[in-house]
Amino acid sequence: MVARKKIDRLSENFNKKSPYYPTLTDAELWFDILNNIIFKRKLPAFDSISIRRLRGAVGQVVFEDQQKLTRKRKRKPRECHLELHYKMKSFNTFLEVLGHEMVHLWQYYMLEDNSCNHNIDFYKWRRVFGANGLKLTLTVDNETTNID
Repeated sequence: MVARKKIDRLSENFNKKSPYYPTLTDAELWFDILNNIIFKRKLPAFDSISIRRLRGAVGQVVFEDQQKLTRKRKRKPRECHLELHYKMKSFNTFLEVLGHEMVHLWQYYMLEDNSCNHNIDFYKWRRVFGANGLKLTLTVDNETTNID
């Protein structure tokens, strides 16, 4: 219950207007906040975050293939990039989309699950999100559908 108040208190000064236009600064700031509150600081940062027009999605995670990555350049064996749509239905939608994509990041790094599907490992975060005042949802074309 304390965490719910913390997220509400932290977000009260953010743009509550509809629609909401996220910025890179907002995405980085709220990644850190959600990582601290929901994921207990266990997630690594996304390798990059871009905000652009997405067709048929409001957010997605792009994973780099390990073999291609190590052949092309001698860098990290695993990379994960976040893409967010430039326009969200509301600020709350932005937080829920960011949180949703962070669960995929958790699957990728903590479980080393390259599929990152909406499976039992994904759904187990629903209760934690709810306890913190957020819904873990699937969003399609900026219309929220609850996961049951």
